Amino acid sequence: MKKSFCSGVLALLVFGFSLHCKAVSLEFQSIDPNDFEKISKDLGAYFSHTMISPASPRGDVFGIELGINAGVTATPGIDSMTKETDPNNSAEMLPHLNTVIGVSVPLGFTIEMNYLPSFSFDGVSAQMQSLGVKWTATKTVLDLPFDLAFRLFNSSAELSFSQTVSLANTNVTFKNSSTGLDVIGSKKFGIIEPYLQLGFAQLTSDLSTTGTSIIDPSLSASDSASANISGMRWAVGAQLDLYVLALGLEYAQFFGQTKTSAKLALTF
Repeated sequence: MKKSFCSGVLALLVFGFSLHCKAVSLEFQSIDPNDFEKISKDLGAYFSHTMISPASPRGDVFGIELGINAGVTATPGIDSMTKETDPNNSAEMLPHLNTVIGVSVPLGFTIEMNYLPSFSFDGVSAQMQSLGVKWTATKTVLDLPFDLAFRLFNSSAELSFSQTVSLANTNVTFKNSSTGLDVIGSKKFGIIEPYLQLGFAQLTSDLSTTGTSIIDPSLSASDSASANISGMRWAVGAQLDLYVLALGLEYAQFFGQTKTSAKLALTF
């Protein structure tokens, strides 16, 4: 029943996300180094590892969390590029969604996963997955008046779409992967647990095109380009525990872009 519930919610969210992608109509005419960096940061934030969870593990010994997170990510770089082809086209904020899976085991470790299955709609396709390992040090080696945790994570994602350039069809693919470390502090007050997260991430972004190239020669002389970007990430949020239901809300900034997310999860 829990699996069916989450699958149904995810299906509805993917459908809504797909409709928004259709409305945005992604189209880029020419991408120079500055454009590529902005778009890479947008997608780095968009597909970043996001659990919306405090420092504490899901259970004192074992625990499982299965749910959905959804929200909006600021994408000013993508917005400015789409407006070059159509001033009325707006992509200032794009909706994001994925599953949230967490499994807590002894010694304060929690295995984390975000997942968005591959889907295509009206020429736009996307997929993402990320894995994280969170260690709550206050469950084993530290004695503090609050919970303190450390997280290592890695995420990878792909976004591709088709567009027409000079009457020719062009396929555009962005791939990015990020690896980083977070430090999380939280304290529980009854059923609510606010938290603060500070971290650092390294982002690798790849762009490739087939058909008419949209890559400016100043960025690359071929039909592909790559960039490596590093930056800070931080988040503030809170989780509300209601027996088998967990609700979360988070405001974050990854690679300079803001990301607001909410979580609905079943726990057991």
